[in-house]
Amino acid sequence: MPRIVARNYRALAESQNRAAWTDLGGLTADPMVRRALPEIEETAHRGQQFYLLDRRNRLATEIIRASESPRIFFNHRYFRHCSACTVVSTDEAVVELRRLIVKNRMKRGHYSYNPGIIPQLQEAMVFARWFRLHGKKVWTRKEAA
Repeated sequence: MPRIVARNYRALAESQNRAAWTDLGGLTADPMVRRALPEIEETAHRGQQFYLLDRRNRLATEIIRASESPRIFFNHRYFRHCSACTVVSTDEAVVELRRLIVKNRMKRGHYSYNPGIIPQLQEAMVFARWFRLHGKKVWTRKEAA
């Protein structure tokens, strides 16, 4: 069972931000931007660090809730983008979420592309994969108790 703990996500936040900024090449040539860059980077790193911590806590809370009953898992809000009849097992949830992630990545550049859906689907994928690995043990333990 995951625990809600405070972890330091600073290094991960910095590496994710630097990877996202690699294609901004010539932006730092401007002297005004160069002067303000340390504060901008610090704010971005702090924001990403808080996002990662909130995401971890949100996932841990939802896993704990869904561990109480399989019904909570199969009717979970993480699967709201999936078709109604596709989430009947943990394996099918993972397959359907993977399909939706690929489908939404292929939409890049299209007018219907919504970049906010992909992180939601990735978070749902973490949730579904955890239950694919541990769900049977957790739910059978609940039934035995």
